[in-house]
Amino acid sequence: MMETPNFYIRRLSPDDASDRIGSWFAQSEVAEGLNAEQRPLSKDEVRNWLASFDQQANRVNGIFDKRNDLLVAIANSQFNWDIRRVLMNIVVGEEAYRHCGVILEACVPVRDLYFEDMKLSLVTGTALSTNRTIIAFLEGTGFTRRETVKNYRLLRRTGAYADLHLYSQTAQEWRDWKAASQETIAAIRDCAARLPPA
Repeated sequence: MMETPNFYIRRLSPDDASDRIGSWFAQSEVAEGLNAEQRPLSKDEVRNWLASFDQQANRVNGIFDKRNDLLVAIANSQFNWDIRRVLMNIVVGEEAYRHCGVILEACVPVRDLYFEDMKLSLVTGTALSTNRTIIAFLEGTGFTRRETVKNYRLLRRTGAYADLHLYSQTAQEWRDWKAASQETIAAIRDCAARLPPA
C-alpha cells in the first residue's frame, strides 16, 4: 500500500466489487477512460472485471480517501517486463472528486515507484484529443507526445471522430522534470483544500 497526504493506494480484488463502482460505468467520462460500454454494471460484473486482472503484468489499484475509506479512482497498469515498460490509465469514478487534484497528488510517488524502485525504463499513456484534462495532466507532469493516431474513435455523444495521442516519459525525463519542477510538485502534493466534504 502507498500513501499520499489525503489518499492511500492499494490493489483491488474481486472482494472490492460494489454496485457503487458499477454505477461509474454509466458515466461517459469513465466509459471513455476505460474503453468500456456506457452502462451501469452489476456487482457481479464488477467482480468479474476485477478478477480479470492477474495483478502481475496487468494490475488494478484503487485510490481511497483516507478520511472515509471511499474508493474514488481506479488505476490500471499494464507491464511489459521484457522491455521494462508500463502503460498506465487512471479514472476518477466519483464525480465529486474530479478536478480536485487526485491524480496529481498520486503521480509523484507512483512514478518514483515505477522508475526508482521498479527500475522501469518507460512509462506510457494515451489520451483522446477531446480529453483536455488528461492531456493537461500528462503534458503538465513531463510526458512527451510521441505520436497521434488520427480518427481513432467515434464519439457517441457527438458522432465525430477523435484522434488518440500517444505519450511517454523515460526515467531520465522524469528526473529532469522533477528537478526543474519543485514548486509545481509542492503545489500539487496536497489537494486537501480542493476535496469535497468527507
